[in-house]
Amino acid sequence: MSKMKSYAESVLFQSIISLSEGTGTVDSLAALSENYISRLGSSDVPIPLRKALNDVKGLLAALIEKNYSQTGSHAAWMSKKQCLLTLITELYTDVVAWNAVEQYISASQFLLFSEGKNGSERHSHNAIN
Repeated sequence: MSKMKSYAESVLFQSIISLSEGTGTVDSLAALSENYISRLGSSDVPIPLRKALNDVKGLLAALIEKNYSQTGSHAAWMSKKQCLLTLITELYTDVVAWNAVEQYISASQFLLFSEGKNGSERHSHNAIN
């Protein structure tokens, strides 16, 4: 999960910078993403997020291919870029939510374990007295 979160945070942050400067190209966005996305496999991603990851990978591949042919218009590129940013944002939001749930479950399990341990210590202490 940390691998997925790292990918989502990095790409989202860099994509927002790229969009805000207005100088982003397909190559620059792909370069920002390539190191992260190429290392992610299905086993690194929770089942509900796998489709989103595949959508991002597919869109990146299409954008890179389009860039090399130089036939796409600027408006089409901006539309695809916005679509990619939206997908990455949704993916990031899902990852953050997933991590929050995992942390809640871990904390709950720890508290239950801690309470169970304290309860058994009290019980054994009362039995001794």
